[in-house]
Amino acid sequence: NSFNENGDTALILASREGFPKMVDLLLKDDRIDPDAQDDYFDMTALSFAAVLGKIDVVRVFLKKEFKEKINVNVRNGQDGTTALMEAINGNKFKITKLLMENPDVDVNVKDESHMTALMRIASSTYPNIEILELLLKRTDLDFSTKDLIHKKTAEELALEYGNKDVHALIKNN
Repeated sequence: NSFNENGDTALILASREGFPKMVDLLLKDDRIDPDAQDDYFDMTALSFAAVLGKIDVVRVFLKKEFKEKINVNVRNGQDGTTALMEAINGNKFKITKLLMENPDVDVNVKDESHMTALMRIASSTYPNIEILELLLKRTDLDFSTKDLIHKKTAEELALEYGNKDVHALIKNN
């Protein structure tokens, strides 16, 4: 992998700018590390595509032919977020749904603060209920994880942040 003067790889640039054909071509090259992170945000190409709403690029990353090459749960360096968390942070419902349909995506990965995707929604200033409902359909969701800072579960975080609708949905699940 070569990085430009801004710390970006060709794959990161193609992902960020939304060029799915270029991403596909680059992923076929064995010299390309799809999990490489840029020097500024410490994010992978998949995470950039997810947070920026580049759904066609995300689809390329999730193609079966790249399954062995790409770690869909890789944690970004700065705060330990995953592509799923970035999609949720960016309120990208379609991308969140697409990622969650992939059986390799782990909804219980913890970031640097031990926050899961569910906890990020619960503690959000503007929680996306549609994304929360999608997440709550997963049978493998861990409701017992506590974060490092508040030592609270997603349900408790929702109460602390005043997200009554979120709290009710989590509690009733």
